[in-house]
Amino acid sequence: MNHFITVIIFKLLIILVFPLSAQSIKNYQFKDYSQKEFEDSLETLRKEFGHRKKIPLKFELQTLIAISHYLELKNIRLKFKIKKKNVFPISARPGFNPLNFFRSRKNRQYLIFMEEGTSYVLNRSFNGQVGIIGHELAHIQYYKGISSWRLIKEGIKYTKNAAFRKKFEEDTDKKAIEYGFGWQFLEFPIYINPEEIKEYMLKIGYPIETED
Repeated sequence: MNHFITVIIFKLLIILVFPLSAQSIKNYQFKDYSQKEFEDSLETLRKEFGHRKKIPLKFELQTLIAISHYLELKNIRLKFKIKKKNVFPISARPGFNPLNFFRSRKNRQYLIFMEEGTSYVLNRSFNGQVGIIGHELAHIQYYKGISSWRLIKEGIKYTKNAAFRKKFEEDTDKKAIEYGFGWQFLEFPIYINPEEIKEYMLKIGYPIETED
């Protein structure tokens, strides 16, 4: 598929498959994102979804594709930070600057932290990396809708309560599946297992075949 046709199809899918109010999972077609197929669309994706984003070139295409699933995140302030040591291989949270918590929700900055050289991300396929980043963006999509005080309260709970953390991450997986990452999670499960992923995909209307 040449570059022109890829760009046209991608733009049509953005308009038709991801309307502003809700998504149409039944029509979602990208089961397997290919770097080769989308690399010529990078500039188009930058113009459409790159505003207020600081993303390392190595993960830019994967991230912009993932953001295209979340139209409400199109204009958020987002920055990647690569750290030598991180508690998790990759994680997302609001910026640490105290002023960030007093900004309006639409003006908060969000950070995605990634551990330098982490095999958890680097050893995955391009499609798997889109899914991993899609999971982190599901966190941000949730954070964007809650108050600063609730962010602080739930952040403390997340670090102290293992049961809360497990459910929070499983719910985030489900939210990402609702935004079109079910196929990517089947290739690379994050928190919920493949059978649960498939069951949830069926429940919310993915066109997925079942075994007799």
